Amino acid sequence: MDNQSYDTAMLWYEVAGRVLYYVTLPLFKIVLLVFYVLRILLSPFVYVAQGLLQLCLIPYNVAAKFEVDTCARPVSVADWNRLCGISSAAQFCWVLPSLSSSMVYSEPSS
Repeated sequence: MDNQSYDTAMLWYEVAGRVLYYVTLPLFKIVLLVFYVLRILLSPFVYVAQGLLQLCLIPYNVAAKFEVDTCARPVSVADWNRLCGISSAAQFCWVLPSLSSSMVYSEPSS
């Protein structure tokens, strides 16, 4: 074959690609259609199941409101600074500005 025949003739992989595309396109569309129909039909059941799950978890949510962590103890600023390698309390405030005041207590001054 000369170089001109390559310009006008389609190569075998181009033909195979187009055939594969046109064969799989209807299958893909059918699968999508089935998926969308199932999603519409099953959505009420999923909604009800979610509500039932939330109802089953209500006792645990109520118990969690009264849960007391007996292992936790407040961390002093001096201990935290020593553990983190921070030299002053001013640097501690810049490092952890979101740390609540109930978790940290300052050492009593003597």
